[in-house]
Amino acid sequence: MSYSTASDIEMELGTAELVRLTNAGGETYNVLKILAAIDFADLTINAYLGARLETPLPAAKCGILRKISKDLAIYNLYEGACARTSPPTGIVWKRQFAMEMLEKVQSGDLRLPQNPGSVPAIIHN
Repeated sequence: MSYSTASDIEMELGTAELVRLTNAGGETYNVLKILAAIDFADLTINAYLGARLETPLPAAKCGILRKISKDLAIYNLYEGACARTSPPTGIVWKRQFAMEMLEKVQSGDLRLPQNPGSVPAIIHN
């Protein structure tokens, strides 16, 4: 299960922008490109957190992971669509913040909030 969804991305960017990013010249967006961007975002999250937590984490248990996944996926979409230009500054900043959050969770400086009664398994070395 993914940490974010295509609907999350659509709500953030809107349909017209998704069409521009995934199917330039078309009338509808390419959901497969959106799902690929989410998959890569989630792989990044699991790679960062896998040394400290059992991954994948239950997506419904942490809104922070949803936001990180969404922001990384959006960056991935812009990076794929803007091969000759850089993604917009705001998108780059959101990616930077998402990566900083992952690094803080990885280092133990930040704990992911959990629903009552559910605690992720910590991997002890």
